Amino acid sequence: MDREIQNFINGVNRKDAKAWERIYMDYYSPLCHYAMKILNNREQAEDLVQGAIIKLWESPLCFENIAAFNVYLYRTVNNNCLKEIRDKEREDKRLKEWAFFTDEIESESLSAVMFEEVIRKLRKVIEEMPPKRREVILLSMKRMTNDEISLKLNISQNTVKKHKKEAYAVIKAAVKSDLFIFSIFF
Repeated sequence: MDREIQNFINGVNRKDAKAWERIYMDYYSPLCHYAMKILNNREQAEDLVQGAIIKLWESPLCFENIAAFNVYLYRTVNNNCLKEIRDKEREDKRLKEWAFFTDEIESESLSAVMFEEVIRKLRKVIEEMPPKRREVILLSMKRMTNDEISLKLNISQNTVKKHKKEAYAVIKAAVKSDLFIFSIFF
């Protein structure tokens, strides 16, 4: 038996095809089972074990005995499982951060779109007003007082107040639903 094991190790060290077939027959399933206990994912475990065996095949490592070979294989699979878990946790963290960032951008974009829509409606409503009322409301929006508007347009202050009152009623009715929706988000 000891001779058979030593021949196996020598075959592994020489990259002998029969020794590699035996690795798959004797080690693949137990290594997959071991990796499955750590990862809880059969497909990942199988891929990881396959990668560990390929890495062994490509490496120039030589083993003195079966114990060193076993330790190498199981340690490699264990380390690769831990790396897989670590990488998954990092990816999950990145995805959560990205989702938060995307939600924030979407919220800002939505608010900007809604605000622009309210402004567009407001401009349209003002454009459709009778000329004097439109002039009064536009001057009022430039923060001119009733007295200043009255002097500029050569109309009475009561007429300015009447135009502003009627303009505000029309504006309020036109954008009421949008302002309600806008206020929900802000």
